[in-house]
Formats: sequence, C-alpha cells, structure tokens
Amino acid sequence: MKVIIDAFGGDNAPLEIIKGAVMGAEKFDVDVILVGKQDEIKRVLEKNQISGKRAEIANADEVFPMDGNPALAVKEGMETSLVKGLSMLAAGDGDAYVSAGNTGAMMLGASLIVKRVKGIRRAALASLVPCVGGNYLLLEEGTGKPLPLETTVLRGEPPVDWMRDLGEIARNLNDLTSEGSLKNIVTNFEETAKNLNVIV
Repeated sequence: MKVIIDAFGGDNAPLEIIKGAVMGAEKFDVDVILVGKQDEIKRVLEKNQISGKRAEIANADEVFPMDGNPALAVKEGMETSLVKGLSMLAAGDGDAYVSAGNTGAMMLGASLIVKRVKGIRRAALASLVPCVGGNYLLLEEGTGKPLPLETTVLRGEPPVDWMRDLGEIARNLNDLTSEGSLKNIVTNFEETAKNLNVIV
C-alpha cells in the first residue's frame, strides 16, 4: 500500500507530520509519498536524522493556509500540497491520502477532485470517540446540517448499540454544562439510532 501524505498540513508541520509518516510506514509496512516543499522536506529529514527509505517526495511549492477559504482551494490552490495530494490520489498515484490541513478544503477538494462514492450525496466528517469497551465512530461532528441517513454507510458494530452509548455519554456531559447545550446531540443520537436503515 502507498499512502500520500500532505507534509505541510496541520500544526507543527512539516517536522511532526514527517516523523509520524515515517513511523507509520515502518509500523504498518506501507510506503509513503510526502507532498510539499521538496527542499524543506529533505532538510527536515537530514537535520533530524529521520530515515526516508520508505518515503518518496512529491514537490508542491505552496501551502494552503489553515484559515484559508475552502472555496479557493481548488480554484486557486492547485500548487498547494493539500490539493496536489488529492490530485495524485485521483490519478492513482497512491491508495490513500492523509492531510491534517484545512478541513473544509479537504472536504471540498475530495468531493470535486477525487469524487464521491456512487450513491453518496455528500461526505461526512468522522471522529473516533474513546468509550468503555472500545472506540466508536462519530459521524458528522462539527456540522450544522443533518446527515442524510439513506445515503450513509456505516461500518462496524450495530449502530443502535453504539449510538445509545454515545447518547448516554452526551446526556452525562449535558448534566455538567450550565446551559444544557448538548440536548440536541442526545436527541439526534436517539432519533438516528431508531431510523438508521443502511448498515454494511
């Protein structure tokens, strides 16, 4: 497997991204392509004595800012490491792409450049939530729009069980907040658990 990585996305880039990429390549026995300013990537590898034997470098002269307007990513950011990585994935130069960069630009770029899976109307943000007994997948964290359940595919445990657990966690957290700001989250989890109809 070959993983394309935006070496300049996120906080403390490129050093921490490069360190994590090289560590992951060794741990999971994969090859990586570091996308970004080639000279700086080489300098970081050499200065920190990081072995780049499983890492290729693909040059991208620009970096898309974390506070940049996502709508401009594809229109004006074609030479950024974030967009170049997406373009490489779409071209089949790798099997997966990872960026800790601008989330909005990633979502928009992935939809426009890599394209969505047939039948999926829009992508969902996903986060792993640590819970007693393991991790659970929380879809659509940080968004204000409801997830279209009929076009969403969830992989993992039966959703009713883990959504009930998440609802309980949210309910407990809600008791700790002064304004009860998590009430909607609890309601949404319970309603989603009842109505979810697409399970893989």
